[in-house]
Amino acid sequence: MLNAIHRELASLYRLEESLDVASYVVPRSEVKDAALDRPEQVWVRQHEDAVELALVMDDALLKASPHWTLDDYCACVEGVSHLLYLSLVAERNRQVSQLELEVQAEIDKFALLLFTTTTAANDLIRRLFQSFQLRESVTSDEEKLRYDTANRLANGYCTFLTQRYVAPAQTGGLLQELRHVYRMGGTRKLAYVSECRP
Repeated sequence: MLNAIHRELASLYRLEESLDVASYVVPRSEVKDAALDRPEQVWVRQHEDAVELALVMDDALLKASPHWTLDDYCACVEGVSHLLYLSLVAERNRQVSQLELEVQAEIDKFALLLFTTTTAANDLIRRLFQSFQLRESVTSDEEKLRYDTANRLANGYCTFLTQRYVAPAQTGGLLQELRHVYRMGGTRKLAYVSECRP
């Protein structure tokens, strides 16, 4: 199922399907340093000219596939989104912030659910962004600020997308906009997303 999410994201953004996501997956039970409260984590390790990536997934999530809840599915999309985006950034030899990764993952969740379910866009916005709650284990002010900011930016941007493209049924324009923003980087992307308000 994780490879299916990768194929959907690659198709959405017109990317090469060069990753075998399953080959990057490490069950949490096999990693002693993994945070126990997170369903997914992407680990990054830099070696001279190369970047190594791993997607640490909760064992229960891996066993539940393909019978995931919405929360399970979103956690899987987030992990695959991070992995795919980090590999693209590494390929282009540029830096990425944790906030940029989180914002892109939130947009990816909205976009995939919009295109793969019958749930209305406004209902997705409510469920993904307006009912958002931080895990109790998120205690550092830095993390709280990052997740709150990513949620706020994605909420505003996805509401903008809904009003501008989804409600008037302009699928071509929506896809063009999503692909354009995906390829933006760093502060430019964050500034653009911040400005796109309903």
